[in-house]
Amino acid sequence: MLESHDVQRAIDGDPQAFERIVRGSFARALRIAARVCAHEADAHDVVQEAFTRAFVALREGRFRGAQPQLQAWLDRIVVRAALDALRQRKRRERRIEAAADPEGLSHSPDPAHAIDARRALDAVQQLSAEQRAAWVLRELEGLTIREAAEALECSDGAIEQRVLRAWAALRRRFSP
Repeated sequence: MLESHDVQRAIDGDPQAFERIVRGSFARALRIAARVCAHEADAHDVVQEAFTRAFVALREGRFRGAQPQLQAWLDRIVVRAALDALRQRKRRERRIEAAADPEGLSHSPDPAHAIDARRALDAVQQLSAEQRAAWVLRELEGLTIREAAEALECSDGAIEQRVLRAWAALRRRFSP
């Protein structure tokens, strides 16, 4: 639970107040990061990066909202950090694949895809970053459309469209 006095104290530079904010929102941040990144190990790094960004932003006076808006602001930072990590991981994977198979000749199927859970995870990873983030916030985290829109800094309609398109892509992926 985020307390309003902790928010103001953190803005004023109190590290203990910021620590209480981190403790109060860590589990949620880790859940969001893990679901957007789809890798638990990356999620811990993402959360650390997100809270570092939040601390710096608070110290620089970039959070101008009230206590109820802090959670949406933190969610937005976590999602951005997760999307940054995804982009970095994809670039890294492409470089590794290109180095390992410069001619693009190996296309062996991954046997792990036979497991339904793995297929579902893979399907979610195939969504665009925007669709995946909106889908995770709405469907897995249970945020309202408004909360998800605030976290992703877009309109309510954009969230609705992204979630609908994500569901459509997932259905196509699993239809016979």
